[in-house]
Amino acid sequence: RAAAEEDEDEDEDDGLSKEERRYLSRLDQGLFTLQQVDTTMVFLLSEGVAGIESRVKLLLHQSGSSLQQMVEVLEEYHNNVGEDKVETSSDALNMKEVTGDLVAFLKDYIAEGQ
Repeated sequence: RAAAEEDEDEDEDDGLSKEERRYLSRLDQGLFTLQQVDTTMVFLLSEGVAGIESRVKLLLHQSGSSLQQMVEVLEEYHNNVGEDKVETSSDALNMKEVTGDLVAFLKDYIAEGQ
């Protein structure tokens, strides 16, 4: 019992809300990996490479998922990603902007009936 109370005190001291703690827990449980996979799949779709569309749809079907579920995952990622820029060899990427663009692309893609 004392250990549980101590854990609660530590949680209250971290300055995070219950919602933020829950989100961090979900990231640790695999949400981060799912976000990265969905990001990669939408990047591939946006490139218009022959055969990618059918492969992505097949993978989604096999996993019981959908393009709409990808939108939901990427929207949550977009809403929680910071404004910091990620330095690459030549450019700085703003992941907030990148994820917003991917969500917009995927929504348009779905609306066009692809």
